[in-house]
Amino acid sequence: MSKTKYRKQEVPEIYHKRLAYTGQLLREYRWGSGMSRQQIEKEYGISRRTIERIERGRPISMISLYRYASCFGLEPSDLLFLDSEIG
Repeated sequence: MSKTKYRKQEVPEIYHKRLAYTGQLLREYRWGSGMSRQQIEKEYGISRRTIERIERGRPISMISLYRYASCFGLEPSDLLFLDSEIG
């Protein structure tokens, strides 16, 4: 089974805003925890590249997002926002 690649222009802009907002939030949680990407990679087994993709708002799998959020005690529902919150 091949993976389908999506171009940015094929996906509504609000989805890109949501990913960017979520990535920014998780970056702030990481900074607040005092952990580096290297520490998270070592302790939780999440690659630095995956962390970078998440924090930069790039498309990632829901499993990767869940694993990274769980490093900070967050649940998937903690990452759901109203579009009005995103701006």
